[in-house]
Amino acid sequence: MNANTKGTFALLAAVLVLAAMACQVTQPPPTETPIPPTETPIPPTETPIPPTETPIPPTATPAMPYGVCNEQATEIDYNRNYTFQMGRATSGYPANCHRWCIRVPDGGRSLEVSLTNFTANMDLYIANTFEGITGERIVYGESYTWMSRTAGIQNEQVSIPSPQGGTYYLEACSYTGTATSYDLATSWR
Repeated sequence: MNANTKGTFALLAAVLVLAAMACQVTQPPPTETPIPPTETPIPPTETPIPPTETPIPPTATPAMPYGVCNEQATEIDYNRNYTFQMGRATSGYPANCHRWCIRVPDGGRSLEVSLTNFTANMDLYIANTFEGITGERIVYGESYTWMSRTAGIQNEQVSIPSPQGGTYYLEACSYTGTATSYDLATSWR
């Protein structure tokens, strides 16, 4: 190698070292004061979230059925026992009767209603409508759907197999208008 070539290599090596040193970039030290943003934030939109098609899983307690009770009937719960006092009737029907409304859900095997522990001849009538238990004369098929009219002082019971969910009206009547206390039991399974 001659002296010119050696000098060229040395010069080239020096240029490369200087170029490498020039390419090293150092960052400035971090500042203590934050820099505020320069853009204005975009407000959120009020786009409604569409409803999902996911079904609601069933719960242990059935949903309350449709309908409301007629204001002339007192609403009671199913799977409960009640004690009532019927006063002496001063006139005929309906003064000798008590009326209730019970709302049951779909899916039951039976709805049972019973009257017990009374000292007068009682009768029990059940219908799907309030009009079905009211009127001057009780006529099967027109004014009630289910009934228990055991003679004398014997328990009255009605059992409705596979009841549809909905509102049922109950009417307990003292046949002769005699005052008595009595127990009313309802069972939906």
